[in-house]
Amino acid sequence: MTDKELKELVASLAVSHEEMRADLVASQKQTRADLVASQKQASAEMEKLRASQRETDR
Repeated sequence: MTDKELKELVASLAVSHEEMRADLVASQKQTRADLVASQKQASAEMEKLRASQRETDR
């Protein structure tokens, strides 16, 4: 490989690496958002169950 070809390859790999990193960060953010939404939903459902249990206990 020539020096020019090596430089082009390195530049291409650097771009690919940055694109993959950006995709990973976006995926992690989405996963966190999904987890937060799931936790909120689970908390709301738990509160409904507690309220139902309190009604049953009366």
